[in-house]
Amino acid sequence: MIYNLSAGRVNITMKIMVIVDKWSSYKKEKKCLIEELLDSGYEVILLSVEREPFFDSYNKRYKLFYVSTNGQKYVSGYFKFMVYCLMAYKVLKPDKILLHLSKGTLAAGIMFRLFKNTMYSVIIESLQQVKSKRSIMYRLMYRYIIGRSKTVFFVYNDDYEMADRFKFNCKDRAVLLRSWGVNIEKAYVYPLPKTDLVYMSMPVLCSHGIKCFIETAKIVREKYPKVRFLLSGTLAEESTVLSEGEFNEACESKHIYYIGDTPDIRPYLEVCSIFVQINVSVREGHIIEAEAAGRPILASDHPVNRSLVIEGYNGFILPANDAKKWADKIFLLLENKELKANMADCSRELCGRMHDSRIISKLIKDKLEQKLEITWRM
Repeated sequence: MIYNLSAGRVNITMKIMVIVDKWSSYKKEKKCLIEELLDSGYEVILLSVEREPFFDSYNKRYKLFYVSTNGQKYVSGYFKFMVYCLMAYKVLKPDKILLHLSKGTLAAGIMFRLFKNTMYSVIIESLQQVKSKRSIMYRLMYRYIIGRSKTVFFVYNDDYEMADRFKFNCKDRAVLLRSWGVNIEKAYVYPLPKTDLVYMSMPVLCSHGIKCFIETAKIVREKYPKVRFLLSGTLAEESTVLSEGEFNEACESKHIYYIGDTPDIRPYLEVCSIFVQINVSVREGHIIEAEAAGRPILASDHPVNRSLVIEGYNGFILPANDAKKWADKIFLLLENKELKANMADCSRELCGRMHDSRIISKLIKDKLEQKLEITWRM
């Protein structure tokens, strides 16, 4: 806590330490939280464990410290990060710690759990580490860290619902965010185009999803040959699911058009009339961006997708490996323009109401401030 004397008044600057795993890969929506804290007068100290050195050009207003674990074994690399967190904590003396709980930050979380007077809260984006039967140790570590967390932020609803199953006993301190959100002010609402183009995009594409996308395209184009299917993202190599030859054949026969990875999907959202996301194991996608643009959504029955799409309101939830069901829903939207337009409007409304990154970041900031106020009064 820093006290600044000006005009006879005492201005208090609160220090918050944010600990993350691989800040270099965080999307702008996740980084929006840092902006909210800075704009609210916090001094932000950011610590990140990285696989290799990187240059951060996002913002110069916060203090960034990162530890590279490149070439080091798991235990030694994360133990090194824990020591750096301890040094930063002792020297910089933050008033509050916000820990993005993941495999890379577990050691740091356990260390802060041992300090009785340390105030920390955690953000959980995925409980994948604790879901398998072999992950008893991870489950115990998560439970131990969460046990003294002042607030537990769950990014997605499926993880929030599973908290009781893993006996985290944190529902009285839990806050459901539903997503990281998207900046509504910078998102464009596009009118639905007159021509129909089905677009699928993910940062890393799921092979099961690509296969279903290709099979769906074949079915739809038999009836509506003018409908185009566009695909973007990094290909995941799973030859047992989809071979390179099968993928190339689908592109050469123009069942689908693959444009590779793209840093900005907005030009493609503008020309598409239906957005689909077919994923089995991959979590990260572009559903929220498509909702912000005002597009009806078809998404696979994945826990994260169920947090983002309301069945029958702004789209449909479908099984990942049943191309016929995907084709049937596309037929429904192609043949019912009013339904397609209504779902497009509902997507935009839903995004503004539940997935505005500014509102989500402010919610996190407000909850952190509530806990600080309680501590000061005590």
